[in-house]
Amino acid sequence: MSECLVTPTVVGVSALPVGLLVGGAVLTTLLVRKWISSMESPSRTAFEELVRAVPPLSAQTLLAPSRVEQQARAQLKALEARLDSLRLPPAAAVRLSGLLRLASSPYVVQKPALVEQRLSALLGAVTVEEAVAARRALLQTVRTEHRQAFIGAVAQACSDAARQIGFERVELSPGRRGELRVIAANNLGQALVTEIHPNGNHDPSLAAEVVGVRDGSCRQIMDAFEKALASQGVRYEPPRRRPTSGVCELEAAREFLRGGSRQSSGSPAADRRRALRLNRKQEVLLR
Repeated sequence: MSECLVTPTVVGVSALPVGLLVGGAVLTTLLVRKWISSMESPSRTAFEELVRAVPPLSAQTLLAPSRVEQQARAQLKALEARLDSLRLPPAAAVRLSGLLRLASSPYVVQKPALVEQRLSALLGAVTVEEAVAARRALLQTVRTEHRQAFIGAVAQACSDAARQIGFERVELSPGRRGELRVIAANNLGQALVTEIHPNGNHDPSLAAEVVGVRDGSCRQIMDAFEKALASQGVRYEPPRRRPTSGVCELEAAREFLRGGSRQSSGSPAADRRRALRLNRKQEVLLR
């Protein structure tokens, strides 16, 4: 038997413990403030005046990329109206708008040094054209970094949730379609397989499947996993749940049954043969 859960969108990971921002990730607002002293006096004064209107930001909730972008657009729209009224030189206004976007929105990055290189290029831009190009490169880097940090936090939460319900042996690996796989096994040869899909410009999605369960407890295992995900702070839109009748839907689950994971060695051979037959039959039907 098998049970599959698919979420259309993961919207956030909340209640993050201090330091869970893996790899030394930080809020971009902290990086921006490190560079304020290198700005010319009028721009520095304007930045300090404008940023006072920004609500305090927290890394305790890591938002999905689209949620951060929505917040960034809303904040920047209000700030840019006030920025225009200050009548700064055009290049200075472009530089400042880039800094304000990073200082007013909860972007999180895992490679602060890379972002600081982009910040340095923006602050060193002289012409409007140079400033626009540097701002574009900075924001693209930050968006990419935030997405990677978000996916990493979701994967960490999935790993911890699996361990929480007794699937102690956890393996993370990249998939062939760009997904991140979390394969967790227990001592009974059962597995909880999760795929986190980046989804291009959309928010990442999550799919999980129970594999190798013969006693009909698939639904209970998935119920426990969902509760454990909630306790780890993972928030997502209403998921779809469906039984798979032993025919694995996730590529990572099929590979697990084929012996593609080191953690699959405890699964009974009879279960493997039955699941492989069912999967081959399903694959023929789908062609």
